[in-house]
Amino acid sequence: SGQFEALYRGVAMVAMSIYGDQFYNTKRIDYRSYGIYAEAFIFQPDDLVVAISRVSQDPSYKQRIANASKISRDCPETSAQGAVSGVEHMLKHGGDPLQS
Repeated sequence: SGQFEALYRGVAMVAMSIYGDQFYNTKRIDYRSYGIYAEAFIFQPDDLVVAISRVSQDPSYKQRIANASKISRDCPETSAQGAVSGVEHMLKHGGDPLQS
């Protein structure tokens, strides 16, 4: 999704939610200060201009998203490697301990 692409690239966001999981995601962006949440159904054009200006000019947003980006990129293995490791672990030790 766009939020994960922005997080990976270290780009602060102005987020609006319209349906589904977007409501949770936009609130999380705002809570973590990776960007600003703008209410999609009641905002005015000037509100959007202010939000974009604030996110682009306030260095704290860039610092927080850059730190989160660094953490998300610092993975010791790729997704494919993680899947292979998981399968190898199950083959070696069995799957019973992993069941809930």
